[in-house]
This record gives sequence, structure tokens and C-alpha cells, in this order.
Amino acid sequence: MKCRLHRHLPLDGMEKRPNADFLISEVVQFHIDDELYFSGKIDEKALLPVGRLAGTNYVRSREMFSMPHLFYHEWIAQNKKSRS
Repeated sequence: MKCRLHRHLPLDGMEKRPNADFLISEVVQFHIDDELYFSGKIDEKALLPVGRLAGTNYVRSREMFSMPHLFYHEWIAQNKKSRS
């Protein structure tokens, strides 16, 4: 991904040595191998993504699942019904 940095905020620690950085950026371009791109979508199974956890720890994604989610107004309505 190519990103445009909008704001860099050092968090905690000392001014010259922060414990963490909070970066606010905008993705302006993706570089995707043509073999992974079909009908306007990325083939996640062929991609075999790797995710960063914390420090020097990473995770490989071998199992995928979908989980439907509610919009905020749907969640509010559902919780009002369960409290009645």
C-alpha cells in the first residue's frame, strides 16, 4: 500500500523516544499481483496473508470465516428488544 501521512502522534514515553506512534494516513494506491486479482476482488485464499501482532510477533492466516455484523442502528434496536 502507498499511503499519504496526515498526522504522526508519538504516544507515551519520552519526547525523543516514544513508546508507540499513532499514524493517521490515507491509502492512495495498492500494488497487487495480477494472479491474485479476479473480477475486481483479491483472492484471499491465494494471497495467504500474514498479520502483525505485537513486537516481533506475526501470525499466518490459514483459516478463514465470515461473520455478519450489524449496523449501529440495528444493534441498538436488537439490544432494546433484549432488555424488554
